[in-house]
Formats: sequence, structure tokens, C-alpha cells
Amino acid sequence: MKGRESVCLLAAVAAFTSLSGAAHANLLVVTATGTVHDDYDTSGIFGFGVSPVGTHDVPAPNTAAGQAVSMSFTLDLDRIPTDVCQPYGACSNPGNRAYYFTNQALETSWIASSVSIGGNVVPNFTAGDPFGFACAELWTAYNGTTYNEFLSGSSLEFDSRTDVGPDAYTHTIAAASTFLRVDYLASTFLTGLALNQTFEWTAAQSDSWSTAFVSRDLTVGGCVDSVCQDTQLVHAYAAITLNSVHGEIVPVPEPGALWLMLMGLVGIVGVRRRLTPTIGASHA
Repeated sequence: MKGRESVCLLAAVAAFTSLSGAAHANLLVVTATGTVHDDYDTSGIFGFGVSPVGTHDVPAPNTAAGQAVSMSFTLDLDRIPTDVCQPYGACSNPGNRAYYFTNQALETSWIASSVSIGGNVVPNFTAGDPFGFACAELWTAYNGTTYNEFLSGSSLEFDSRTDVGPDAYTHTIAAASTFLRVDYLASTFLTGLALNQTFEWTAAQSDSWSTAFVSRDLTVGGCVDSVCQDTQLVHAYAAITLNSVHGEIVPVPEPGALWLMLMGLVGIVGVRRRLTPTIGASHA
């Protein structure tokens, strides 16, 4: 190996390996499996037919019940909203504050979610700039006793309006909600109140409060001279029995680190190509 090529190769390897300490963003990726146990679907959006009769209070007959569900929540840990605790509900007891983390802010972009039912991806309906909220919640104890809870959810809405005359417009209103909560009373599956942790939950740890659901709504319509008429095209809801939930921290290199990684790879490949004829010649 020539001296100059040796130096180039070592420099390229050093640039590549040094990226292990490069700046990166952390994601908490939560994946869950389960089964639909109740649903209604007035449009067939879940992919298993239209519910002939279905309301939120009377979700029968089911069309997707028994279908396998996959859910994922991706939490951007570099964009977590401020920990908040409203003076009611779970935080009404100040003694619990040391064991509780929650936020529910009008910041939606830090959590992304997706759901598939029976292999069919459920659309989100929220293109553009949606509003709503995304939240996460952790408990490690309650009233001095062991209690673990992980919750993640988002509720996004999108309202599009187009003026079609002096006193007339059309609009589209879409809503997408996805929610997951798992609890365990007998022992722990969390290691603290930080979202930056890996965890595992199974149905064997389930209690009556563990649950998940997905809902989608889509309405189109318009108004003329203050007289409005809307048509609901999609009205769907599925309640889910959870089988397993897995949370894993996934580091994501920043763009600059990705560029350095690419350059390191290019350098290694380039030096290797230059070395190939030399190595071959030495055995001739």
C-alpha cells in the first residue's frame, strides 16, 4: 500500500467511525399489536364493509371485529412540550406529582401515528396543516403504591375552506384520533418518568384500564347565504384489545452527520478502488 493511499484510507475510516459520537435526534418508537373487539364503520374505510347500523353508543353489527391491529407512535424526544399538570383529575392529589409526567399541548408535530387493521392501512385525512393535540403520559406510582402507566395519543383535525362566491363557500372537515394506554398494577415495566427509555408490556400485565382505539371522520359541505349543508362521508371507530406494546429508542443522525457519513463511505470506496490494481499487481 502506498503511503499516500494509506493516509487517505485511515482518514476516511476515522471520519466514518467518529460519527458514533455525532449529534443526533432521539425518537421513542412505540409499536403495539392487538385485535379489534368493537367497531362501527359507515363508509368501509377499515376495509371490511359498511356497518348497516352503527353509532358510537351502539356499535353493532361489527365489521372488523377479530381483525389483527398494528399501531405505531413515533415521539420526537427533541420536541417534547413542557410537562404540565392541570389542577384537576389525576393531579388533584399533590402527593402524586412526583410520580407523574404528562403534557397535552396544541403542539401536534412531535408525535406521528399510524394504524393498520387486518393489513389495511387506515388513512389519516389530515394533509396540510392540522390542528389538535398530541400527548404522552407516564406514571410510576399512585397514592404511594406501585402503578405503571404509559399513554400516547393524538387527535388531529383539518378544516379546508374554499370561497366560491360573495356569500358562498365549500369546506372539508377531517378528524383523525389514535390512542393507546397500558397499565400495570402488580409490578413495573417503566424505569422512571423520562420518555427516553425502552420498555415492554404484554397482555399478561393487562388490567381493566389498558385500552386503545382509532377513529376517523370526514365531512364535506358548504354554505350559501348562511344556509349550510354538510354530508358525513366517513364515520368510523374501532376499539382495540392490546396484546403487546414495545417502546424503543431510535437515534436519528442529524443532516450534517448523515453528510459526513456519506463522505466517509465515499472516501473508503474511492481508496479501495485505487488500491485494487496495486494489490493485484503485487501478486502478478
